[in-house]
Amino acid sequence: MGLDIFIETKPESESKRESCHGISREFCYQICNLTFDNPNSELELIQIYQIYDLDFRILSRMNVWQIEEQLRYGDSNQFTKDEIEAFYNNAFQPSIEFLKNLKSLYSKIRTKPELLTKVKWRNGSRVNYTDQFDKNIGKYIVDRNLGWDLRTMINFLEKLSESTLVRFGFV
Repeated sequence: MGLDIFIETKPESESKRESCHGISREFCYQICNLTFDNPNSELELIQIYQIYDLDFRILSRMNVWQIEEQLRYGDSNQFTKDEIEAFYNNAFQPSIEFLKNLKSLYSKIRTKPELLTKVKWRNGSRVNYTDQFDKNIGKYIVDRNLGWDLRTMINFLEKLSESTLVRFGFV
């Protein structure tokens, strides 16, 4: 067992709430280590965005792990109920913006996959996460690749209405 990431929606009506599961543990690891205030430029996902000259900040804005970690493992009394609610609500971003961001990344990687060799992998990260980008590698979420993750998220986001908001959730 381990921590898993998913995309959750904030639709116009609660009855239309949806979520996207099946995103890899490596993507989860990357997002959990991404903070809004101080993005870690050593993170492989940040490096990938920088190599392809794309803005990764939407990933930071959608990330609620920072506060969830504090609530689960730290001092939950340091936040008021209103601060917690505001943090969670502010994490929701327009699904259309996230979709455009992921499609741009996917397109740029498909055009120049050789640039992925510039990524400097840290100890503990899956060096083969970017291998065979065009193939769905890995049977389980612990060994899926970046291409699989991007296709999974893009396919999910394409089915949502443009007015839907999304953020990352963790279980």
